[in-house]
Amino acid sequence: MTLSPSASETSRPAPTPALPPADRALLLDWLAGLLAREPDAETVGLLTGEGGDRMVADLADYPGLDREAEALVSALRAVRAEEGTDERTALALAGTFGTLFLGAGTKSKVAHPYASVYRDGGRTHGAATDRAAAFLARNGLDLAEGVTELADHVGVLLAALAVLAEREADALEEGDQSRAAACAAEQALFTAEEMIPWFPLFRQRVEAGDPRGFHAAVARLVDLVLKGMVPG
Repeated sequence: MTLSPSASETSRPAPTPALPPADRALLLDWLAGLLAREPDAETVGLLTGEGGDRMVADLADYPGLDREAEALVSALRAVRAEEGTDERTALALAGTFGTLFLGAGTKSKVAHPYASVYRDGGRTHGAATDRAAAFLARNGLDLAEGVTELADHVGVLLAALAVLAEREADALEEGDQSRAAACAAEQALFTAEEMIPWFPLFRQRVEAGDPRGFHAAVARLVDLVLKGMVPG
């Protein structure tokens, strides 16, 4: 999802070390894309090859993140081995994506990607949608042209947090500690108040509805990144 400026709970280590803002921006933006659209054949080829190994290695200093990244890559490689080609793998994952996130499956298999579903009585266009829209507006963000998703779609929210992390990194590079601190505080506050309360429920739905494990690993990786963004 593009924006433009204007494992189980008991087995998961805690706390997760916070990623540096530049790395956090890249990872959040990438994860936002995986929850906003189906992975294509190019992504499959990258992650099942050396690109997947590099991602795991890059996260080696962050306990938990490296394990979930490895689970993501392993799950994708298993699907690739079963399907035989990158294209067929992408098609298979697109089917799971539709079942989980586009409402194509039975009720027990669907993981609605909107915060309001989990916070406003199971419906979209709730108060969480309004708060997400206010968050985007407050930070001078708007959906890119052609994007029609609601403001509280998980991909939109992760992409917005990625933009703020990038701004934090830029401020640090420019020596503007005050601006960097403000960006960090905005991310932490929104994550604590508007992501942490519902994302574990979403993650559980994804885990329950994803027998092949790729999207479940994506959701667990996001869950850990979000928890690392909240102090204490």
